[in-house]
Amino acid sequence: RASPRSVPGGDPLCAGNCQTLVADPKGKFLFAATATGLAVIEIENDGNLLIVGGSPFGPAVRLNGLTVVRKGKVFRVYGVDIVNGTIVAWDIDKRTGTATSAGVSYAIGTAGGPVGIWAGKKYLYAVNQTDATVYGFVIDKRNGALSPVPSSPTSFPGITSPTNVTVDRKERVLVVNDLGGGYGYADIRKGTGELQGATSVTSPSMATAVIG
Repeated sequence: RASPRSVPGGDPLCAGNCQTLVADPKGKFLFAATATGLAVIEIENDGNLLIVGGSPFGPAVRLNGLTVVRKGKVFRVYGVDIVNGTIVAWDIDKRTGTATSAGVSYAIGTAGGPVGIWAGKKYLYAVNQTDATVYGFVIDKRNGALSPVPSSPTSFPGITSPTNVTVDRKERVLVVNDLGGGYGYADIRKGTGELQGATSVTSPSMATAVIG
């Protein structure tokens, strides 16, 4: 019951602020990105952390950002596979925490570039640092499948090294950071998820971050 708790699977390769640890909406499980797949950690009533048997769950890919959404009777975790430049996914048993690969893979630009990811009720967005772009997807509420939003991917003027992305609760505005300094903003078109009016602001910081 000691803290800190080590997680099997090896260290994730994180370029900075790319959400390598996320919790399910009920607060029962934590999901951790590792160098060899997805590790699942159960949060007991007393706060103790237990590694779910079978962790890390394959495919054995090096993960960066993670995000989780509710899908029927299970949770679906989407993860960024930085080596192959894709989004992969797992379905999580709400009772046991066991993760089953969804067997899907969605390309998000140059391999080695993808890092941060965000998902809400309708849309999912992922960042490719190398390409300096944001990829958008519509989430099928029935099966969790992803379909590209119109005009994806999107570039932001002046944003050269983004690592993470977040969206407001009403899914109307997207914000992306820049390790070169500054922030990018775009409106999310209702009904399609398309990013519109991409712009940016400068920052006195040499590197910025967004969390959400």
